[in-house]
Amino acid sequence: MHFRFCSRALLCVISLLTVRLAIAQSDCSDPASADSAACMARSNPSGNAGGNTGAGAASVQRPSVYVDSAGLPQTDERTPARNQDPRNQDPRNQDPRNQDPRNQDLRNLDPRNQDRNQDQIQDRSFDRIPKGTLFQRASDGTVLFAGQPLSAMQQMVRESTGELIPVYGRELFYGVPSTFAPGPTAQVTGDYVIGPGDEILLRLWGAESRNEQLTVDRGGNIYVPQFGSVRVAGLRFSELQQFLESTLRKSFRNFSLSVDLGHLRSISIVVLGDAVRPGTYTVSALSTLVDAVMASGGPSVHGSLRSIELRRDGKTAAIFDFYDLLQRGDRLKDLRLLPGDIIFIPTVGPQVALVGGVERPAIYEIREGETLSAAVALAGGYSAAAAGDGRVSLERVEKGKGRTTTEIAVNDVAMANQPLRNGDLLRVGVLRHEYDNTVTLRGNVAEPGRFGWKPGMRLSDILPEKPALLTPGYWEHRNELGVPILSFQRQSTPAATEAGRVSSQRSTSNSPSPLGIQTADPSERRTTVTIAAPEINWNYAVIERLNPQTLHSELLPFNLGKLVDEHDATQNLPLLPGDVVTIFSQLDVVASREQQTRYIRLEGEFVSSGVYSVQPNETLTDVIRRAGGFTRSAYLYGASFTRESTRIMQQQRLDEYLTSVALELDRASAREQMKAASSEEAGLRSSAVDAQKNQIARLQAVHATGRIVLGLEPSASLPDDLGAVELENGDVLRVPSRPMVVNVVGAVFAQTSLRYSSSWKLRDYLEAAGDLRPGADPKHSFLIRADGSVIGRTSAKRREHASFEKLPIYPGDTIVIPDKPIKISGFRTVLDYSQLFSQFALGAATVSVLASR
Repeated sequence: MHFRFCSRALLCVISLLTVRLAIAQSDCSDPASADSAACMARSNPSGNAGGNTGAGAASVQRPSVYVDSAGLPQTDERTPARNQDPRNQDPRNQDPRNQDPRNQDLRNLDPRNQDRNQDQIQDRSFDRIPKGTLFQRASDGTVLFAGQPLSAMQQMVRESTGELIPVYGRELFYGVPSTFAPGPTAQVTGDYVIGPGDEILLRLWGAESRNEQLTVDRGGNIYVPQFGSVRVAGLRFSELQQFLESTLRKSFRNFSLSVDLGHLRSISIVVLGDAVRPGTYTVSALSTLVDAVMASGGPSVHGSLRSIELRRDGKTAAIFDFYDLLQRGDRLKDLRLLPGDIIFIPTVGPQVALVGGVERPAIYEIREGETLSAAVALAGGYSAAAAGDGRVSLERVEKGKGRTTTEIAVNDVAMANQPLRNGDLLRVGVLRHEYDNTVTLRGNVAEPGRFGWKPGMRLSDILPEKPALLTPGYWEHRNELGVPILSFQRQSTPAATEAGRVSSQRSTSNSPSPLGIQTADPSERRTTVTIAAPEINWNYAVIERLNPQTLHSELLPFNLGKLVDEHDATQNLPLLPGDVVTIFSQLDVVASREQQTRYIRLEGEFVSSGVYSVQPNETLTDVIRRAGGFTRSAYLYGASFTRESTRIMQQQRLDEYLTSVALELDRASAREQMKAASSEEAGLRSSAVDAQKNQIARLQAVHATGRIVLGLEPSASLPDDLGAVELENGDVLRVPSRPMVVNVVGAVFAQTSLRYSSSWKLRDYLEAAGDLRPGADPKHSFLIRADGSVIGRTSAKRREHASFEKLPIYPGDTIVIPDKPIKISGFRTVLDYSQLFSQFALGAATVSVLASR
């Protein structure tokens, strides 16, 4: 009876919850409430845009836009999932003002504001593009130079040389602003002509005192109070003060006068021809021809820089050559503009290109009849890298015949008599990348460099003594020892990177884990002694020589130790121009074990703990004897022996294992998601996979220690018990004192350390720790010995000839009892039962509703 009542009560509760869920779903189907936040959350519980359908979802999904290396906007179809979140794309957060093209700052398109390294676009067909060249690629693939397409001359030069060179003078107009306005504080020169709209500042003092701001009207007059109109239009500014003073003395006496100009008028001029932005411009009356050309963006790719005309009253007032300004700073023909002036930029004249050993490789516009010497002068003359063979290659386009190439001698007569044509390409040779009569010394030396060769030169001339073989990194480490640690910040150098360390450094841990792994501990500083710099390889050095007949490199080895130490004449080889002498360290070419300098560290229960240098053919036992042997408290069975080469190998294997586990977990996750029967089950499976991934991430933070299990007997106590262990540089042997405890960790009621008893077995320690907890996994229990070895339950009989519970325990051992893993299948069973109850409750609710009717 009681069970029946509980069952009915449970069914009623589940029925009410089911009915409320059905009502909520029906409310979301109503158009009036379909836009509510709750309905949106239920319709798309994952929170991404993939769950939205219909117009509402389409209105908020748009491809993102990024700026490519050329500074141009591109559509990115790989939009991150977080950018597709409807919450991040609320239309209320999209300000229409931010999408107005008028609000886009044109300065962001200025090539000067783009990183030069990002603006270098590598054309796959050309590898030699000058560094620092400003150019970009348009959306249709067209290469733009300073925002304009390449000229025909630039394309021809690029096809011939593989280089994209600029047109000389174009850089002057990079990033010119779209509007032009001179500075309001610009000084007015004496030749400025007064005209309508100018403001004249008149100051009188003496018998008459006043301060007037007078504007020249359209008739060219100004009105002076108590005097009348005075015509000033057409006067130069240098004439204005004397003219007003003489005019006003007709009515005033005993006064002084000062005249200046305030706000200046604006004039309208026209820029025509091959300009970047031709049209009508309103500029300041102080503007000159150069100012107006700058305002128009300069000549286009088809415009001339050398024949810009200023037309006034139907006549040519001046012809300006920008090369005069660029090469000599000459602005004598840069006339001041007047209202109605026309600036005409004609089509570019003949052009020639100069590449190679000149100061400014570029494309230059030349005058008719100019010679090769004039073109080289335009390019700044020959550079320091120009070849001294006395010839220039001239590539010329012959009409109807294609391109031809001729060689011209570099002398005053030949160059002055060689006229140039439109489209000529001049290649000035550059020096070969070689050093004549030099010998190069490199490698593990104090001062690598080049030495001048002389007849009879030998190795001893560049390697006179042993100190020449000590690298700067060695002395840097030595000098570092006398500097306080907290105030010293080391500057990394290549030598320091390869060298060992003789300094105070942070240790990774106090002692290694019995599992052979450790985590970083940045809190403790330790002072240690290591090799200061890479040791020299005394048995091998080499001379690299280029055979002039075959052009093959030959190697001539020699014994560095015999040369420097013993002055062996057979090793003092002669040197030839171009030889490269290389001195190796033991990091470059690994020497034999006997030749290596080895330091090992003995820590713990030694009579004289410290760092010891290993002599040739010396083993670990020999070094321990030199250190005085062990103390009475030494526990040799628990000794930890670590090696750097072993640590590197262990870390590599650990990383490979974790990588393979992560890949297998990804595959398993995909399979589990495909097997999921519902979204709830998929969520549970995903949570379990995430937990495993977190476990892998924690394992990836663990680092190998390089511990080697020595395999000693528990009764070992003498150096001879270690056997003949060969040593490597950086080996560390730590011998602890004899511990008094045995550790029990894992799924026991009391994780603790128990006092060691020689009569107790493993089972006794488990009982003393409260025995196993519910959920323990005794089948996978294991024992970590004090020497670092691990014994599992399945290997106990094979290795120890005893069952796991009856294993003998030694001081410092650790017993580990793991927990059973939680399986997904148990959650699925609960899920299946909950779905069954839910469906049964829905059926019961339906029956009760029908019965009530």
